[in-house]
Amino acid sequence: MTSQLKLRAQSVDDIAVFSAVLQDAIFKVEDIHWNSSNKRLTAVCNRYCWEAKKRWFKRRPERVRCAFHFSGVLKAERMGITTKNNPEVLNLLALEAKLQDGESAEIVLTFSGGPSIRLHVECIEGVLSDVSKSWDALSEPKHVLS
Repeated sequence: MTSQLKLRAQSVDDIAVFSAVLQDAIFKVEDIHWNSSNKRLTAVCNRYCWEAKKRWFKRRPERVRCAFHFSGVLKAERMGITTKNNPEVLNLLALEAKLQDGESAEIVLTFSGGPSIRLHVECIEGVLSDVSKSWDALSEPKHVLS
């Protein structure tokens, strides 16, 4: 079992850490929510535990339930994702952040197959926490270059 992660993002470099930790996380579309009045995007996913793979004695891959949110979200744009009664499952490839003018930034969540979510934020402010014990994953994610 992996130890539970708790991370905070306040910079572009921190978003790169979030991206590494969340690579190959599996999301149900219904588990991603943007609350415009609270300016917050929240999501829950099954995170692949890449850090557990580094242990020489670990024989099986693991996943863990993970929650994260971004505060100060002024606008959230979905590309290739519908939210109404969507049973689709998304596989996260990467998160990227770009600073705009001042402290504002753009954070993009890119999923396999092309869907993405673009967040326009007042400043980079994110929190990520594992919220369950890990379990044996059915398989290890495979990346195919085309």
